[in-house]
Amino acid sequence: MKKYFSLTVVCVMGVSFLSVLLNYQIKDVIDAVSNQDTYTFFSQIAYLLGIILLLLVVEYGRKVFNILYLNKVGSYFHSKSLNCSVEKGISLQEEEQLSVGEKVSEITNDIEMVKELHYDTKISMIQGVTSFIFSTIALYYLNIWVATAILLTMLLPILIPLLFKNSLKRKQESISLAKKKYITYLSDLLRNKLLVKNSRSYRKIMGVAVHKYEKINTDTLTKERQVALVDVLVGFGFYMTLIAILLVGGIQVLHEKMTIGALISMFSISQELTLPANLIASSISQIQSVQSIFENLMKQSNEDNSKEISLENLENIWIEQVSIPFQNFMIAHSKRIIFEKGNKYLITGKSGGGKSILTLILTGNLTAFNGEVYLNNKKLQDISYESLQKEISYIPQNASLFHDTIRNNITSYQEIEDEKLLDMIYRFQLQDRFPTIESLEQVYTEDSSLSGGQIQRIILIKVLLENKKWIILDEAISALDRELYRKIEQELLQLEDRTVIHISHREESLVNDLYDEVIQL
Repeated sequence: MKKYFSLTVVCVMGVSFLSVLLNYQIKDVIDAVSNQDTYTFFSQIAYLLGIILLLLVVEYGRKVFNILYLNKVGSYFHSKSLNCSVEKGISLQEEEQLSVGEKVSEITNDIEMVKELHYDTKISMIQGVTSFIFSTIALYYLNIWVATAILLTMLLPILIPLLFKNSLKRKQESISLAKKKYITYLSDLLRNKLLVKNSRSYRKIMGVAVHKYEKINTDTLTKERQVALVDVLVGFGFYMTLIAILLVGGIQVLHEKMTIGALISMFSISQELTLPANLIASSISQIQSVQSIFENLMKQSNEDNSKEISLENLENIWIEQVSIPFQNFMIAHSKRIIFEKGNKYLITGKSGGGKSILTLILTGNLTAFNGEVYLNNKKLQDISYESLQKEISYIPQNASLFHDTIRNNITSYQEIEDEKLLDMIYRFQLQDRFPTIESLEQVYTEDSSLSGGQIQRIILIKVLLENKKWIILDEAISALDRELYRKIEQELLQLEDRTVIHISHREESLVNDLYDEVIQL
């Protein structure tokens, strides 16, 4: 990424220098015409053509390297933000919770805004500054008084955007928030489209979606109106620069202190100065408008979830006096619970008693809790998240499939033999739906007519094929009928080399006696 940034900056400086040089040499062409000097005239034309060809080559390089740089920036933030979203611990505080739609918006819209309005703008800022410097030097070489008048009038268009930077920042943040809310609502609507279509309030529900989208348009329009006002005021400053050139430059020519060629050249260079001044002015406001979004992405990209202690060959887990503050009350487990390698555990209890939250703690996904949790006599807080995930398989409530082939959903893109896949399909009673290895190439969609129980068994097969020694299932087979539930439960309890921690609301299980321990919470 740094390499492409450096190459882009070099090309930007090259373009700026060559553009100013091109306009600076115009004076020699005009003066040659005024002096009727044919040889110098054609020599200068040839010289200008050479500069133009070189300028085009360098400009092409600038565009290519700039695109490569922005692509690297996007990939970097996308990877970091995605990893952070997946690996970040669960928060039970409402103000810290983000919906899936909001995270998708953050990973897509916010990154694109930062690419465009921060990193691409940063390149524009560098181009503006270098062009401004080269143009200023050239102007002072031509005439000190005209150059001073130009620079003084250029201050106005540079300062104007600074007056509006806070307002533009607030408006850009409002647009980002409106997009997150719209994508969240749109995701909910499409996920529940059958329920929506069946509702008496169908038109109102759809109207809310339209309203949220119009909010984005309204906020965008408000911002663009202010941007347009800034552009008009900046334009006024540039017109004043034109007047300054004609007034001061004209006086200098009338007093024979500079040539007409020099005046025309200064006018041309001032146009080169106008662009960088405009770039600097707009770049300042654009960078400021996404500053908070940029800082949030940088904070995510710098987060380090690594811990020093690795976990290998997990032998036991024990917890004691664990409590978790949740909204306006406290979920507490006062008893001491010990899980030993190779044993099978059933955890039951009333809904809302904190069973699922306990699994989030055991898997390292919820770190804000009180009490003691030890794995192999090491504190959970000291164990690296990555090493913990290598030891424990976890199926949360409401796990779902990827919109990909059933085979890829089962294998997680790993190479697994066909015979082994079919064996698992038969063991978990899915052969009627997937009778052949070819049938696993079906692509899952919401319209795939897979039942909840079939989806749960596919996910269960996926987890078992990962061959981790500890398995935590949170209502992972709850969608099965009583008889199939019993068969699958027995299948899990017959896994001799696995530790199974099964959380279930079904206290009437017919195989409770097959568990090593039943824990009531």
